[in-house]
Amino acid sequence: MTTTRPDQASARPDIAAVVARWNGDPRTVVHVRDGENAVYRFVAEGRPRILRLSETVHRSRDQLEAELEFIRFVSCAGIASQSFAVACPVASVDGAWVEATSTDGATGTSWHAVAFEEASGRHFEFFSPDIDRPLFLKWGRALGALHSISREFRPRAEPRRPLWTEQDGTRCDVAGVTPAETMALREHDRLVEWLARLPAPNEHWGLIHADFERTNFVLDGETLRVYDFDDACYHWYVADIAHALWAFRGAPPEDRTRFLDWFLEGYRERAGVVEDLLEDFSWFIRLRSLSLFLRRVRLRTSEGRRTDDAWEQRMRTAFETPYRW
Repeated sequence: MTTTRPDQASARPDIAAVVARWNGDPRTVVHVRDGENAVYRFVAEGRPRILRLSETVHRSRDQLEAELEFIRFVSCAGIASQSFAVACPVASVDGAWVEATSTDGATGTSWHAVAFEEASGRHFEFFSPDIDRPLFLKWGRALGALHSISREFRPRAEPRRPLWTEQDGTRCDVAGVTPAETMALREHDRLVEWLARLPAPNEHWGLIHADFERTNFVLDGETLRVYDFDDACYHWYVADIAHALWAFRGAPPEDRTRFLDWFLEGYRERAGVVEDLLEDFSWFIRLRSLSLFLRRVRLRTSEGRRTDDAWEQRMRTAFETPYRW
């Protein structure tokens, strides 16, 4: 994984030239955030758009086109739903879903650019009246609708989106992790034993969003608008629920119980039964925790930073106590 940091902004392509491929007005370009991708907002022909730049070492063109194919399928299948919508990709003026670009010079960095409709709405707020049954019902319905649509999705061509074991944001790979990470390595061994007990992929397995948490959707009245399918991969559907609710793993037990019950109440309205793997929900939370921890350690190591942070320390401590939702 290559993470784009603010200090790398000078190494990016000419953003004005990139948005011009979508008839974007360069005077409207606003930097939104940095992460695995660099994200900008711009206006084209009076409509707000989102530009996402990905280094080619992070996502290949094939993987981006596979992501956009899935989003377009979800959008078409979900048109009749008033509670769920996705931010659709927008083709460039040349009719391309993905545009190649690079920084100046022979040694410049290669990038892929994609554009999306902007999702109107607001993020919910932690520690606010938002945290109640209506939010979790809407959230669950939206994810249930997405999974119901995913069961019908058949990619037109290879390569498909990756398996969860092949993607940096979800894989649980300890290759390159130092022996000093004893707590993480022990947790990895426990998770490997658990994974070996899971059934073969069946009707509870498919293409998931993989990062359906607060920052990747907005609330627009009764409609939940979803975006950022950059981590979409093949996984157990219940893993998507665990990823969505992962931020609440430290809430009091009675709250966690209510949140999951409310979420599943909405989910079942759109996707039916998920009970087969629900007994493993705590294990999927643990898998998410270790995957995020290992990604953080890999990133720190690749950047040459030797000092870890308080978040990593807390995660190590948590690995020592088997987690129960």
